[in-house]
Amino acid sequence: MFGDPIENPKGWPRVELDEVLDGIDSGKSPVCLSRPATPGEWGVLKLSAVTYGRYNASENKALPEGTAPGQNLEVRPGDLLFSRKNTYSLVGAVVLVRETPKRMLLPDLIFRLRLGEPQMLTASYLHQLLMYPSKRKEVRSLAGGAAGSMPNISKGRLLKLRVEVPPMSLQEEYARVVERLEQHRRLIGAQLHCLEAGLDSLQATAFSARL
Repeated sequence: MFGDPIENPKGWPRVELDEVLDGIDSGKSPVCLSRPATPGEWGVLKLSAVTYGRYNASENKALPEGTAPGQNLEVRPGDLLFSRKNTYSLVGAVVLVRETPKRMLLPDLIFRLRLGEPQMLTASYLHQLLMYPSKRKEVRSLAGGAAGSMPNISKGRLLKLRVEVPPMSLQEEYARVVERLEQHRRLIGAQLHCLEAGLDSLQATAFSARL
């Protein structure tokens, strides 16, 4: 459909990321509690919430009572989150937030990429593009840092990254396919959860001599 982004066999136009984004938000990392936030509490995402290419809101730390949350940094569905600092193999990981609990906040190690208007790229396409292996290698090459420290990608370097821009109709078609697959994945996940609960119940019954 798109071709390898580095080889770009279909000759898509290439522009700097600065041309397709309205901006990049930086988070904050106040001192937090050692436990995750409970429902109704504010929480600050940990780096592990985005490390493996899929958003995991359970990876967070509760904001202490009395610490004012930066509500403009609350994570919302549709956000593109980018890990600006991590080990070399994990730096630059990107997730597309499809659903999230309320009151989850952006930490300082994660950027939020805000697409500009009118859109040149869909969030789904940009997410998958930046996570494609050959493009990931290019993204990781942007990282710098002192010896002994975790590699870090600055806003300035990230905004200079050149990205491939296929026709919007093709991007939207791709996004629809991805969304259908994501819905299927969520359905299978719910079914697996029910199966695991059934197996746990069977185990408890069998080993309590009630079966």
